[in-house]
Amino acid sequence: MEYTKNTRPCLKLKLAKSIGNTVRVLLALLTVNAISLAVPALTEELTQINYEAEIIAVVGAPGEEKFIQPFSDALNQLEIAAKNSPAIFHEIGNKKGNAPPPKKELLQKLSKLNVSSEIPVWLIFIGHGTFDGIDAKFNLHGPDLESKELVSALEGFKRDLIIVLGFSSSAPFLPALSGPGRTIVTSTRSGYESNYSRFVSYFCRALNDTKADFDKDNQVSLLESFLYASKSTSNFYDENNRLVSEHALIDDTGDKKGTPADWFTGLLPQKSPKNAIDIDGFKAHQIILVPDEFERSLPFTIRKKRNQLESDLKDLRNKKSSLSKKEYQAQLEVILTGLASLYFPDTGSNKQPISESGER
Repeated sequence: MEYTKNTRPCLKLKLAKSIGNTVRVLLALLTVNAISLAVPALTEELTQINYEAEIIAVVGAPGEEKFIQPFSDALNQLEIAAKNSPAIFHEIGNKKGNAPPPKKELLQKLSKLNVSSEIPVWLIFIGHGTFDGIDAKFNLHGPDLESKELVSALEGFKRDLIIVLGFSSSAPFLPALSGPGRTIVTSTRSGYESNYSRFVSYFCRALNDTKADFDKDNQVSLLESFLYASKSTSNFYDENNRLVSEHALIDDTGDKKGTPADWFTGLLPQKSPKNAIDIDGFKAHQIILVPDEFERSLPFTIRKKRNQLESDLKDLRNKKSSLSKKEYQAQLEVILTGLASLYFPDTGSNKQPISESGER
């Protein structure tokens, strides 16, 4: 395999940029030394998975005719992304024929999903919401969907879940749904942000827009879609001299708090909510609905191991100041050796320890 700009391996330079020159050099050395071995070693050992995700798009009641087209446009963008992914695509809400009421159809669909599949589920809501000071609801044709009903329907789910609550007054859904293995995006930071939300239209568009590829790796991550949509939403209000009435949040740590886009500089959060267990955004940047060719060639088993090692690398970097140079280098070597073994399994047996100077 020829190493070109468009076939870069998944020892991601975008990660290296955020963890410093030392790690950048080490990752690059691992990559250059054995790139020709990468794809064959993986594809011979593990079975390729055809689908990247399973998408359930839920379209709410428009209420007024002027909202029909924006809802439809957002849905069309999701369908394009599903085709390019490729992903299994389900549409709920635009009642056809003898279909049951949307809420019933959604709950039935969720009850029939394989709860332990390796393929992540993207659950995306497009529409309006309400909040009465206690409970938040998503407006559907027929009975509305309450947050507690969605929580109940997703109990026991072991699959990775990406839940995009693209509607007004959606914030109260976040603490109810937040948890391990879940990434939650809401259009608002409060249940009282009740005006029509434009965020989800920009979010769905971002999935297919190269302008949202901030790190220029030929694919748009969930985090990039969130940041692009948040900025586009803010620009809309500024350009039309309107008061911003929606502020999106993202939570990928399971701490039930959420982080707004304006807390990020580039792809890196500069602060986190009070008492947060970790910073939001890192995991979301590992989630990609439409991957590039190389990423698509990697089985989910390998991707999950890689993502965990990258997370370990981030954590190690964060505690570097509390470790001695020797301790830091020893732990760094374990992580980098783990990464190397995923891509280049024949290169790990003759390794030599890293010296105090950083050389072998």
